[in-house]
Amino acid sequence: MTGTKRQRKRGVWAISVERGRDANGKRRRRSRTVHGTKADADRKQRQMVEEAEREMLSGKNAAEAPILVRDWVETYLEDVVRLYPSVTTYERYTSAARLHIVLTVGDVPLTELAARHIRAMDRALADGATSKDGLSPRSIQIVHTVLSGAY
Repeated sequence: MTGTKRQRKRGVWAISVERGRDANGKRRRRSRTVHGTKADADRKQRQMVEEAEREMLSGKNAAEAPILVRDWVETYLEDVVRLYPSVTTYERYTSAARLHIVLTVGDVPLTELAARHIRAMDRALADGATSKDGLSPRSIQIVHTVLSGAY
């Protein structure tokens, strides 16, 4: 989620937070006016962003279904990793996500992802559930890097 803040006049701040899109694809935004210091405005903006993220993750929006780990990781790859200057990093992370994360924990709703899912994924990767001989510790570390970066 993103938010913007601008000073309207001394001691008055306008804050706006992106809250996703509705069923028709139209952007949803929430705006507030904060009277006080810049720190007060920053604090209110963080609260609004956290609230918007919680709403999105909990699926309160009737138009949106709960987000799965696979969708969250795909969004992370396209919105963040693609911006990396190294093409090799993007290819390696994409490969790790699509071959290992999506196959092991991709169907888990993001709000329900827990340590037990990660441990089960580690066992599956080491035992060779997604590859012929199992993954090396370094490859498992890359899978963790992608998952933690997305989460």
